[in-house]
Amino acid sequence: MTNTPDVERIAAALVGGQPLAYQAYENGSLVVIAGSGKKFRFSADQVTEAGNALKPKPIKRSASAPAKPKSAQSKLPGKHA
Repeated sequence: MTNTPDVERIAAALVGGQPLAYQAYENGSLVVIAGSGKKFRFSADQVTEAGNALKPKPIKRSASAPAKPKSAQSKLPGKHA
């Protein structure tokens, strides 16, 4: 696994702030040095879970939402131009 901006965001989320350093490994694990100087090791499962939590949630649209009218002009009966 390479160190990418996504990995940096995950590292920051896992330690609750900007990390001093981090290293991602091929097996999916991650070692992070927090801003406090403490070293943390995270399993591949923990990294995956944190990465999923950072992904944007899909917008849910209601199937029963009313459709917008095609024309803003109203046609009145009996009035012809």
